[in-house]
Amino acid sequence: MELDITRPETTYRQYIEREFRRRCRRNSLYSLRAFARDLDISASKLSEVLRGKCGLSNHAAELLCAHLKLSEVETQHFLIMVEAEHSRNSFRKEQAKEVLKSFQAIHGYSELDLERFKIISDWQHLALLELMELDGFESNPEWMADRLDLDIFLVSESLERLLNFELIEIVDGKYRQTGANHSITTDVPSREIREYHLQMMAKATESVDQGDRNERDVSHMIFAMDAQDYPKALEALKKFRREFATNMQQGENKNELYSLGIQLIPVTSKKGNV
Repeated sequence: MELDITRPETTYRQYIEREFRRRCRRNSLYSLRAFARDLDISASKLSEVLRGKCGLSNHAAELLCAHLKLSEVETQHFLIMVEAEHSRNSFRKEQAKEVLKSFQAIHGYSELDLERFKIISDWQHLALLELMELDGFESNPEWMADRLDLDIFLVSESLERLLNFELIEIVDGKYRQTGANHSITTDVPSREIREYHLQMMAKATESVDQGDRNERDVSHMIFAMDAQDYPKALEALKKFRREFATNMQQGENKNELYSLGIQLIPVTSKKGNV
């Protein structure tokens, strides 16, 4: 089944499609049948739902939200959209449509905001912005696709999105950054930020498996500390990241892009520490 990836996520079906695309990116062999299994729904039913051939009951919608691991706000959004489309009570259906308008206005779930979220969740957007800082940058989507090892159509779509949000512009036929602030994480759902981190960790794994060991540095250490010092540790890491990036970007020559990832996660379980 081919899914349309160009539509903004403004129906509950796009929540389902979005998660399916994410899983396919992580596993090229992942199928719609496997997805249906993981959602605890029959493959035929899932196919009909995605094609708009049948709807969902409130109970079925709640179960899907749990399997999709939607946040509380996303679950509310999903359930309201289901009721606005499928409620058999005409009054409740119209009421849900009005609630949906208010919900989207309050929580920023408009078509514009959902497009903005993609800039954060899909790593290639930030990579394209930084690619424009390289020496010898060629304002050619094919060159950019080759440098990032991406599909030309994905690069073209991403450039269009960056243009729409005025993060880049075309001057004398060449792409360049506008200087607008890249830090657009305000109000972005946590699952979008989580998706970005998952994509970057996947690239780190790929580098360990396939990359040149002389062109990577991956290290881990396990140490003991007071859990109350965790906020202080996070602040120290934030300061280091900023200072490191600032120092490394001061050089005159820029010919490659690099990703710096730092993890500070608990290794011990709190189950035995009650």
